[in-house]
Amino acid sequence: MDLKCRRGTTWKIVILAIESSMRAVEDLRNRAEHQREKVEDLREELAASKRNGKTDEALQGKFDANRSLYYSMMERFQAEMASVSLTTSPLRIIDKATPPVRPYKPNIMLNLALRIAIPAGVFILLATLLFAFGSKKNDAPPPLPR
Repeated sequence: MDLKCRRGTTWKIVILAIESSMRAVEDLRNRAEHQREKVEDLREELAASKRNGKTDEALQGKFDANRSLYYSMMERFQAEMASVSLTTSPLRIIDKATPPVRPYKPNIMLNLALRIAIPAGVFILLATLLFAFGSKKNDAPPPLPR
């Protein structure tokens, strides 16, 4: 009884640790996403200032700092994802699945036509080959029995 209780408690602790790690990874992903949005906004602002003929060194410095912070956050996020995936599963999601544009439905008429046409074509080909190469015109028929 005591062993079962300890084993259940151990599993609860492991599950809580994994959930905590997943929450930390999700938080890190959200912060990295927010940082990416800031970098994109700064990139647009910097491009607009360059179009106006101005080169703002302070804005360029802010952009570079935010971009390097974003890259470091993404590296940390990927490292955390790797460590969490090693503890939870050996599989890792690379890309999210996209649903098909149209639902899949077998083409029954095409399948039926192919099921009939392919064996018929093979039969005709074999019959033609046997007829052409199987019989020799110079052979005499076998003698009739007496």
